Amino acid sequence: MTDLKKKLGNATWRKYKDTTIDVDGEPLALVIRRAPEGVAVQVLDEARKAGDIDQDGKPIGETGAMRLLARMVATVTFEPGAVRPIFDRTSDEDLANISVAPWLMDIKDDATAALAATGTVVEKLKGNSEATPIER
Repeated sequence: MTDLKKKLGNATWRKYKDTTIDVDGEPLALVIRRAPEGVAVQVLDEARKAGDIDQDGKPIGETGAMRLLARMVATVTFEPGAVRPIFDRTSDEDLANISVAPWLMDIKDDATAALAATGTVVEKLKGNSEATPIER
């Protein structure tokens, strides 16, 4: 692998926001990063294959909505200085842990916004003229 190819393949995702969450009285620093458009497409495809969303991208029931949210959080949440997310969005164990985490609601809006930033591009890739607004 060439040096340039390696650098391009390991490029850090753009930062959306530095944040801190409280876990059992301890402040923990996190970085929320914007997922590249291709990753956003993969997240939706994985959620569809897992039965969490329907063909239109709408969550199937409350469980599907929580698993989709967990998958989104897993995708965009990083330790400071890290180039890979903390969680594995394809791990049922990680998704289950995130779904019941007491800190989930503290970062859900930022995680959703960081992934939604690619929404317009994803909608254009799917052939839609306008991105469908994401409800919060």
